[in-house]
Amino acid sequence: MTNRKQMGGAKTRVVGLDLMRIALAFLIYLFHSNLHFKCDYFIFNRFVEVGAIAMTGFFLLSGYALHLTYSHKDMNLIGEIKEFYLKRLITILPLYYFIAIAFSIYGTVDGFITWKENVILFPIELLCLQSTFSSLFAYTHNGGTWFISCIAICYALYPFLQSVLLRLSNKTKA
Repeated sequence: MTNRKQMGGAKTRVVGLDLMRIALAFLIYLFHSNLHFKCDYFIFNRFVEVGAIAMTGFFLLSGYALHLTYSHKDMNLIGEIKEFYLKRLITILPLYYFIAIAFSIYGTVDGFITWKENVILFPIELLCLQSTFSSLFAYTHNGGTWFISCIAICYALYPFLQSVLLRLSNKTKA
């Protein structure tokens, strides 16, 4: 079996890359559970404690996977851009909004944040921009969903950046 699997049309998938991303996501989970909930992983604690590095790897591999999937598509076409955004929105926003609402309710009941602060922060949460305001980490999900916010911003920029990069000549790229 090869490392690439054909998935209808010209879309390709690199199985090894997906497995690495799953492993990194699991390490990120272990890191956060150790950090926030003090989960003990015994002899693996030292490994889990440096799990923040896995976030960088996950970002890089996810960007590369996007490139592999969409580099052959013309992201200047409205249909291609709509399909790209629809797939991303369906996978990211429901969970992000659920967590935002749950944390807002929990924070208000617990007295951590007021309803007025929730209303003020609502536009930032709605637009997934919390990662652009590091001073809000204490208010917005304890910083726990900044990662989703980063991904949403990168997804929003991807079609534009791909279009710009494809227009550059090979001489300019080097």
